[in-house]
Amino acid sequence: MPCRKSLTAVSRANLLKRWLALLAPLQLLLPVQSHPGAAAEMVWKSEAELDQQLELPAGVRWGSNPLRPALTNLARIQQVAIFLDRRVDPDQAVDLIITDIPLHELLQRIASQLKLGLGQVGPVIYLGPPSTASVLGTVAALREEQAQQLPPAVRSRVTRMQPLRWPELATPRELVQEIAAGVGLSVVGLEQIPHDLWPAVDLPPLTFVQSLSLVLAGFGLTFEYSSDGSAIQLQPLPATASILRRIPLRGSPAAVGAEIRRRFPDARFTIEAGSVMVDSTIETVAAIRRMLDSPSPRPKIPTAKAKVEKRYTLRVQDKPLGAVAAAIAKELGVELRLAAGAEELRDKLVWLDVKEATLDQLLRTLLDPGGLTYRLDEQTLEILPAAMP
Repeated sequence: MPCRKSLTAVSRANLLKRWLALLAPLQLLLPVQSHPGAAAEMVWKSEAELDQQLELPAGVRWGSNPLRPALTNLARIQQVAIFLDRRVDPDQAVDLIITDIPLHELLQRIASQLKLGLGQVGPVIYLGPPSTASVLGTVAALREEQAQQLPPAVRSRVTRMQPLRWPELATPRELVQEIAAGVGLSVVGLEQIPHDLWPAVDLPPLTFVQSLSLVLAGFGLTFEYSSDGSAIQLQPLPATASILRRIPLRGSPAAVGAEIRRRFPDARFTIEAGSVMVDSTIETVAAIRRMLDSPSPRPKIPTAKAKVEKRYTLRVQDKPLGAVAAAIAKELGVELRLAAGAEELRDKLVWLDVKEATLDQLLRTLLDPGGLTYRLDEQTLEILPAAMP
């Protein structure tokens, strides 16, 4: 009997091997089934790496390519996450051949051809209606600032970063609820989100604000925190938005101001002692920061030999401070303004001896002894006490 059992086991093993051999060729004909955990996780670029990638040359050769697959392929090649608004037809054919231009310019060209706007929320490039794209990133940044005023326990949850992923046929209302529930918040106003079915999405780690801002964008919505930080109230996106950011000044104020005015004519900014104060969209702020941080002379700020990089040699003795400041303002082609607290020093006699100084060095030498500083914009040189904001 033991011998018979052993033979039966061997026979079954041989039969199984034969069946596997017959089935093996058929497996090659079956479609490969994807599984969320099967593919290698996408590594998206963010922060400084993203800024560098956006400056690198890129190109596309699209001949009647459907929009969504084309953008998905571009995003994965560049490792730059792109989010397409639900209101944009994802199946529209795109014909575009562009090579060797910076990635950020390529994305802008794509948006322009499609008559769309381009924005950015954290490490994600947003492509959607211009009215939404123009404010989305800035409103998200403002919500991030508001989050800093929340109770510490809530603040720690909403600032934690998590990848944003959802499967095929997810509904946006459920996504909003899940994102909010993940940080312990309830949602007021969910009825403003109609039923919809969305394609699968895989985005890099985002904060609560960034994740929710992207999901709500397609409905023209944003949100406000309740006073105790326990809930959020959905509300329409504003038509305009701006955010104030301080950027360290690099180069002469006149040169920096001229270049900002040339490249960003709609940007509101002032140049104070050692800083550029930009009040604009978050994308414009980021672009000006990249411009000032760029080590390359090709770009952005004129070289020392350029006319706008003027050096000043000036010697005065016992001249009224106001008269010297007025002469500098006239040289710059702007109006002189003395703020309260500086006006009384208009007639203060000063002694000045500078050689080959930048405009910032000249003004600091003139104003520092009197406890003064300055702001410079495209129209005005303002002198004010250093203690003023």
